Amino acid sequence: MSHRVIAVTRSAHGDVSLTLQGDANDAPDEKPDRPEQVQGAVVYAVPYFGWVANRLNVGAGAKYGAWAAYALIAIGCLRILLGLVGSGARRARRTHARDRAMGTELPAQGATSSR
Repeated sequence: MSHRVIAVTRSAHGDVSLTLQGDANDAPDEKPDRPEQVQGAVVYAVPYFGWVANRLNVGAGAKYGAWAAYALIAIGCLRILLGLVGSGARRARRTHARDRAMGTELPAQGATSSR
């Protein structure tokens, strides 16, 4: 969550307090904060990403978000597995096609040469 400093107040004793307001809030925070409590700075923001993240972390959204993550992981693993299994056959087809195009194709196994 990001909050902006909307007011700086200095007491008679010299204590500084900050009034903060959340970017998505209509009103400032009820309690002021001390400068030591402020951490970090906003470097960049992705509009509406917080809304999506909140929906994926609460209630049914959390359950569906978890299932979507598991499905994406499973699909990725399956693609890797199928890529590893099929890579030898694809390599053989590419080599065969290249040899045929270059005229260096070897005779099929068991075939006899006419020499």
